[in-house]
Amino acid sequence: ASMLWGGDNLTVTNVGDCRGVLYRMANPLTGGADQIIPMSLDHDFTRVDERNRITLTNGKIVENRGGCHRLIPSTNDYPIEVIKEQKLALALSRSLGHIILSKYGVSSEPEFKTTKVQDKDLLVMASDGLWQVLSNQDVQDILKEV
Repeated sequence: ASMLWGGDNLTVTNVGDCRGVLYRMANPLTGGADQIIPMSLDHDFTRVDERNRITLTNGKIVENRGGCHRLIPSTNDYPIEVIKEQKLALALSRSLGHIILSKYGVSSEPEFKTTKVQDKDLLVMASDGLWQVLSNQDVQDILKEV
């Protein structure tokens, strides 16, 4: 993920396992509630559009013993032994520069989202190492304590 901040505009781009979330804290003078504004969507196999792109290009989504989903090339093109030996599996649907799996639906095209920033807005950009253990709400709760 990356971000570009110019004037009062914030643009977040995302490819892969990072997420950007904007936290807008309520203004005590004007009232209102705190807001969580997702600035990116996860590139994983729960998204129908991502799954469709993969299956249309003969990519295969498999589940390993640990319950993690992986994208692998068609077993018509690569035997399972070669897939394991060459580690031809990804846990996400977008990635920069995977030469083989790009033929099976892995996209390097980023998604963009732009919003107007306000005073006291906080942006958290992190990889799945954070987001697999904390929800957007969990992170907002931590920010409120700081």
